[in-house]
Amino acid sequence: MVSLLLISLLQVSPWILAENLSLPWKNGISEEHRVAMIDDGILVIKGTNPNAGSELIVIRMDDKASHDYYSRVNLERRIKSGAFELRISMDGLKKENKKALDVRALDDVFIFNANKYSDNTSQKTREKIIIHSISIAKSNPLPSHIMAYDFGAKHSEVLEGTQPVTLGSKNPHITLSGRLREVDRPGPEPWGRDGIAGINELRMPLSKGLWRIVLFREDLGEWENLPRQLNLSLTINGLTQPLKKPTSEQKNSANKASQWYQGEYLKFYHQYAKTDPWNDIVRHRGLVQSYDFEQVEEELIIQLLGDSPQQRFISGMILQKLDERIYHADKNGLQLVNNRREKYFRQHWMIEDQPLTVAVSSANSSELSQSIRLAQGEGRLVEFDIELASDAIPQWESSFIQADGHIEVRHAVPRWRRQGSAQHLKKRYSQLIPLQPQQLNKGVHRISLWVKSDERQLGHYQFSLSLRNTSGHETKALTLAIEVLDQVLPINKQKVGIYLDHSPHLQYFKEWKPLQLAQIYCDLKYLESLDLRALSPPMSLPLKEDLGLWLKELALYKDFYKQSDALASDISASDILAYTPYKRLKETLDKNALQQKMAKLAKLTQGSLNVYWSIADEALADQIPLIQQDAQDLHSANQIAKVAGHLNNPNQKTLIKELDLILINHGFGINKAEVEEIHRMKTPNSSTSKQVWLYNMPDFRLAAGAFLWHSNADAYVQWHGRMPTANPYDPTDGREADYQFFYPQPTACMGSPDVDKALFELAMGQYELRWYQWLEQQAEQMKHPKAKALKAKIERALGDDWQQAQKISHFKLDQWREQIITLAQTLKEPDLYTTSLLSGESNEQPIQQRYRDQK
Repeated sequence: MVSLLLISLLQVSPWILAENLSLPWKNGISEEHRVAMIDDGILVIKGTNPNAGSELIVIRMDDKASHDYYSRVNLERRIKSGAFELRISMDGLKKENKKALDVRALDDVFIFNANKYSDNTSQKTREKIIIHSISIAKSNPLPSHIMAYDFGAKHSEVLEGTQPVTLGSKNPHITLSGRLREVDRPGPEPWGRDGIAGINELRMPLSKGLWRIVLFREDLGEWENLPRQLNLSLTINGLTQPLKKPTSEQKNSANKASQWYQGEYLKFYHQYAKTDPWNDIVRHRGLVQSYDFEQVEEELIIQLLGDSPQQRFISGMILQKLDERIYHADKNGLQLVNNRREKYFRQHWMIEDQPLTVAVSSANSSELSQSIRLAQGEGRLVEFDIELASDAIPQWESSFIQADGHIEVRHAVPRWRRQGSAQHLKKRYSQLIPLQPQQLNKGVHRISLWVKSDERQLGHYQFSLSLRNTSGHETKALTLAIEVLDQVLPINKQKVGIYLDHSPHLQYFKEWKPLQLAQIYCDLKYLESLDLRALSPPMSLPLKEDLGLWLKELALYKDFYKQSDALASDISASDILAYTPYKRLKETLDKNALQQKMAKLAKLTQGSLNVYWSIADEALADQIPLIQQDAQDLHSANQIAKVAGHLNNPNQKTLIKELDLILINHGFGINKAEVEEIHRMKTPNSSTSKQVWLYNMPDFRLAAGAFLWHSNADAYVQWHGRMPTANPYDPTDGREADYQFFYPQPTACMGSPDVDKALFELAMGQYELRWYQWLEQQAEQMKHPKAKALKAKIERALGDDWQQAQKISHFKLDQWREQIITLAQTLKEPDLYTTSLLSGESNEQPIQQRYRDQK
């Protein structure tokens, strides 16, 4: 029976949860209650969210040592519409500075809504959340014949009803030996996210009889690292147990690596979002081992035989006496633990399963059609939403492709995607895989076409895709009419690209290292096909055995970009950002060695590459003096060294003086006047102007196109090309979402790689940037009055800063592009295009119809 240790503060009148409503506990908690909280206490919050959508709440806890954000607990939970309940273990709560909350010294608990309520009555009214009760409850134990042990760090959360096993040993009955270390990960639930590595042997008293043991062996990983657990062999009471995973039985290391990659790293590659994240992904993690055995002595001895601490890892252990009760599903130990894991996951993770938008016409018609206009060499993403009444096989043909045009036919697959660092999952259709001429199942699908014209192409073309059921009858037909205009766009002087790192998995095994450079080349080639580049390309650490690889990478970038940049007469060398090398060198070398190394590297990069060394990455206030000193040291060590820094807060403005390249985003605040002011400043020890790059803006297409043009910044760069967190297809196993334009695939260097839709949006922004540059040429150089009027209209809408520009929708961007195209055609053939540009009547109607169809 659950015993309430603290009577609800809200038994009479429920709280209305507004922005800053605090719930002070310091006047209501006795020392006795504080002790009870430490002893397996569970904080229970029950309430109602009357809004149609989810809401984000923050649970803040302060102890006597709390004095700022970093010295308190701040738990964010997104709650669904309707009734909700949160159960939070008081054991294992950590402050932002990673220190444990002192529950004995707990002063205050605050709960507030993280979403701001507006007083503007013209906005849609949102109801305020109601908290019905807050209480401390005892943990609900498992049945007496089941023993469940949650391994982990001393101050880590424990799955409710299980017993903690830590190195500080809260469980004196279990003895661990080996080179032990605690592992604490930001995983989806308490049972699997942490554990103990390096266990050679586990001993514990156990009565005689038949037993079942279930071990959870998987280290979930963190950041770009998914631990390679190739050998999970073990003995129970001296008897080696058979392994169900053949990985550890492979003698050839290359086979072991390949099998691990295909079986574990790509475990969910073919597992698309179907039911929900728990059933699709989370419940399949754990590397679960289950054995039935007879205990003939009074002590259980388990030995783990893996070759590294990661392979001698346990996150959880279940012991269950085998008798007639095993046949009852509700008495199965593994099932009971999994039920609790699932309950925790569903309480603490907000899941939004939004259905795919289906075009109105697809439900009533067997034919879907669109039309687009392209300049020569321009690319565009076109999407069709279809609903198939039966299984069908796609086939396509195109006069556009026959005339040297390029079309990638892709299928948008549903994936569960995390929203930033919040425990919030949405179904997204962002991963685009090449569509194969094989069966599509009955149901809803999104077909994505990346269409790019050849630089010498001209005229009217058609693309058609038919979907036929298994009997050969056509059930759907998609057609795309393509007009390639007699129009050549100017070359971009403002660059658009991405930060691209090495594929993490190619660094996991020594035998795969030779593939790294090949994969970089393949990624650069694909980016080039989209007229994008790696503005911050992969760079190995230029030390010892990796110095040769670093020089090869440098040579590749010199060769890759010199030809394209030579087309622009005012560009003498390619600018690239070295994002990681300096920071890693600084961790490895002392100050004198670092100065000497940087002087040598600066000379090696002199010539056809301008390398900017990143020394500031969204710095905190106390880091700024150290960064300023780094900049002065680099500039004094070698006059040609250039330094860069990311600024995402106005408090970092003092760094601008020290940097040669300043990267800024919406957090810092971007306005035209400030960009111009920075451009007027000279770089240290040089007469050249400082460069300004925009980075990581919320709307890639807008930022890389209209806003980059309007701001006069030198480039736009977006993170990340390849940064999967741990398992690349599990969105729950990290501190934040997986960020990747290129997805890991079964084979390296695929001719048509799996990519994220956002990469095409970035490319579209880059082509729109060239249309705006063309418009500017007509307005400023040719003095064309209609061009000047249209340019002025667009500039007024964008305003002076990002705060105003971000209000521009993609619908509006489509309108502007169509109006510029119509102007271009008017100048070439005035008799064919006589409609007033400024009214937009000739082009807005088709766009509006297309948007209505896609809702």
